[in-house]
Amino acid sequence: MEKIQNILKTIITKEQKKEYESFLLVEKKWNKNIDEKIKKAAKITDYKEKTIIIKTKNPSWKNELNFMKTQLKKNCHPQKTQLNT
Repeated sequence: MEKIQNILKTIITKEQKKEYESFLLVEKKWNKNIDEKIKKAAKITDYKEKTIIIKTKNPSWKNELNFMKTQLKKNCHPQKTQLNT
């Protein structure tokens, strides 16, 4: 029986692994730097192609986060990337 680690190495490419590690870093920064009120209303759902995907409770929160884009980028991004809500 093969170890799961060996199986994952054959399935996941280096680029996918790098992107997943970036996602974990973004999520860690989000949890550390973002206000609790915002975290209750919005959640990071994905990170791909240097873009953070955020799901919000409702359209008004989406609008609010659009106004805060610069601040969110500064606080969460591992590198210069885009932010989509």
